[in-house]
Formats: sequence, C-alpha cells, structure tokens
Amino acid sequence: MSEMLKSKQGTLRAQTDVPVAVLIAGTAMVAIKCISILLLLGELGLSGLSEFVSTSAQAWDSTLIFLAGIVMLCLQIYCGFAVMRGKNGGRWGYVACQALVVGYLLLATIGSVFPEVFTVDGETNTQIMHTLILEKIPDVVILGLLFLPAASRRYFSRR
Repeated sequence: MSEMLKSKQGTLRAQTDVPVAVLIAGTAMVAIKCISILLLLGELGLSGLSEFVSTSAQAWDSTLIFLAGIVMLCLQIYCGFAVMRGKNGGRWGYVACQALVVGYLLLATIGSVFPEVFTVDGETNTQIMHTLILEKIPDVVILGLLFLPAASRRYFSRR
C-alpha cells in the first residue's frame, strides 16, 4: 500500500491546468440541477410527483414537453461534466440550453404558445419577467465564470 501511495498509482490525477472559475462553474452546473431535483421531490412528495406526471401525460403535446424537459435537465448535467473535462462544446451547449429554457418559459407563460407544463409564477408580464430574472441569476453567474475570465477563455480556446 505504501508503495502505491509513493508511486501515486491508484490515486486520482487532477488536471492542474483547469482554471478555478471553470471548475466552480462545472460543479455548480451539476450541483444546481441535482439539488433542484431533490428540492422539487421534497416539496411535491410522492403523491404530488405522481399527480404532476399524470397531468403532464394527459395530452401528447404536454407529454412531449415533459420529456423534453427531462432531456434538457440531463443535457445540462452532461454539459457541466463536459466543462469540467475542458470541452468547449460543454459551455456552448449550456448557453444553448439556457436560451431554449428561457425562450420556452417566456412563450409558455406570456405568449401561451406551448402547453403550460412548466411556467413562471406571476400575474403580469412585469412580475413574470422579474421572477424569471431572479431564477436565472445562478445560470448567468455560471456563464460569466465560463466566458468572462481570461483564464477561462484561454483554457477553452486551446482545447
């Protein structure tokens, strides 16, 4: 065992050239989505979760939106791991996911274009926009960590 520790075999090798901002952003991407799932499960409980799924499965369009939401959640978690591995596509994938999520939420809540499986609470357009902005602050901070620091830009440009 001591020889293994001396030769550093069997230990995880950390990528020392990964900027701290990128590691924080990738970890936050994964953690925020996983914690939000746990909080949602805790708030709804099993009966609320089954009611939500059954309500979402009443029509084809709401079922497709529900399944697209699950795929989007998995894609955002994947993007978090890709960012931590230094893949530039991970950060651009996260930008695309956020654009799609914000676009859907605005169209479903304000425009009533899509089925309202996922919506933003609010009675007026101003309240809806205020709530949406508050909900997206963590994602904007993550995007800032991925795109603004010079070390992050250099890290993704050389890969």
